[in-house]
Amino acid sequence: MKKPFRLNQLPFLCIVAILILSSCGTQNLLTKAKKSGVLLEYNFSDKTLNYNQTQVIEQELDAMGQMVNIDINSEINFSTSKSADVGENAKLQMKINSMNMSID
Repeated sequence: MKKPFRLNQLPFLCIVAILILSSCGTQNLLTKAKKSGVLLEYNFSDKTLNYNQTQVIEQELDAMGQMVNIDINSEINFSTSKSADVGENAKLQMKINSMNMSID
């Protein structure tokens, strides 16, 4: 069974339509976005960069009433350097110096 359209809903629908239509033209004014966009560049230096990544995970599980505690510790030490320029791109060399992981 369809409900009949009530005339008292008409002003509300008109207000919503006016708000939607009025906001369509103001979007570009509010953001002030440039049409050309932004050019991001990163110049990779010729020196070797060293990184050390450490991760610690502590997990506690309840499996069918049995408590299980898991501790995971991992560490990776690696270095990166630029090996060549290919056009506008840089070719990178990555070397893993050390890697270890322990699970208890």
